[in-house]
Amino acid sequence: MLSQLENREPEVRQITVMFCDLVGSTELSERLDPEDLRALIDAYRKVCGAAVTRYEGQVANYAGDGLMAFFGWPRAHEDDAVRAVHAALAILSEVTNIPGAVTLTSRVGICSGRVVVGQTGGPGGWMEAVGETPNIAARLQTLAAPNTLLVSDSTQRLASAAFEFQDLGFREVKGVTKPLRVYGVLSAKHTATRFEAAHAGSLTPLVGRSTELNLLLDRWQKSKEGDGQVVLLSGIPGVGKSRLIHELKSNIQNEPFFLVNYQCSPYHNQSAFFPVIEQIELAAQLKSGDSDADKFTKLKGYLSGLTKTPVQSAALIARLLSISMEDQRELSALTPQQIKNRTLDKLLEMTLSFSAQHPTLCIFEDVHWIDPSTLELLELAISRIDRASIMLVVCGFVQT
Repeated sequence: MLSQLENREPEVRQITVMFCDLVGSTELSERLDPEDLRALIDAYRKVCGAAVTRYEGQVANYAGDGLMAFFGWPRAHEDDAVRAVHAALAILSEVTNIPGAVTLTSRVGICSGRVVVGQTGGPGGWMEAVGETPNIAARLQTLAAPNTLLVSDSTQRLASAAFEFQDLGFREVKGVTKPLRVYGVLSAKHTATRFEAAHAGSLTPLVGRSTELNLLLDRWQKSKEGDGQVVLLSGIPGVGKSRLIHELKSNIQNEPFFLVNYQCSPYHNQSAFFPVIEQIELAAQLKSGDSDADKFTKLKGYLSGLTKTPVQSAALIARLLSISMEDQRELSALTPQQIKNRTLDKLLEMTLSFSAQHPTLCIFEDVHWIDPSTLELLELAISRIDRASIMLVVCGFVQT
């Protein structure tokens, strides 16, 4: 990353700024030996830095137990505000899991806007942003309660399709003349696809894709007759792959069918089964505020009738979803590879069970971001659906 920063003159950019600090560090310094405190702060910084890097942000500087990070400079993305909120939520979650004599908590503030951004002291120096945006982010961080994230209205507008927000109204902020509208971030939204999240409103008519749409509808008809189909939709970003899938679903919406959507993510392409986990949580209506017992009950209800061994299936899928269970004796006797193999078989069994009841449309969106474990599931499904009423649509930018 430093090579991108060398010889960069200060420039005006639209970025998202994050401020994060450790809650109660003064009290910790009174309770802990300095060496122990230093070890905790180092671990805290490592967690924060890893989360920022994971979402392709840049740690601008560390100051004591706080840090400032930029999303949108030196490298810009179309979704930098979304990336910043994802990183902040990861920090809040992961900081509490840092091992030590005490449980750590943090708080985060985020604001998006125009700044003059650059690097001080030449290559290797800290980065700084000048303008109202970093000041507001810093103030929001001080307003945040422990283990919470506050964002400005500018960030909320940019990330509204991806997260659930709580409008906290207007707040007086030191150093800012007008009251600021402040939002708390509750959780990431569970949307079936990235396309649906970005196009919640009306769409313009589809033009120039009748041949491709008719081909998809023809393949769908074959799958309904028990001749399993696999279709690859490949093309450069923005060419209309997801829109074509949307039109396919619109054309068959009045038919009895099951839809299984696996939405791959650029943020989680190394997280095992991430699209699968999201799909099951959405289908089983699992909420972040549910207890593990409630989640397990919902999961068993969702799996009812989908597998031949519902108890064992629920245990496997619960483990996949990180739902704690009291009785794990059967799984504890298995190796990690055996658990993975059984999980793959169970996931495919669920999809085949859907197709035994109604024709099933199974979509893997944005496969250029697919994680290795979900790729194994896709390859397994392709090899076993030839006589099932399933149409697999694999959508993404695939290099050949």
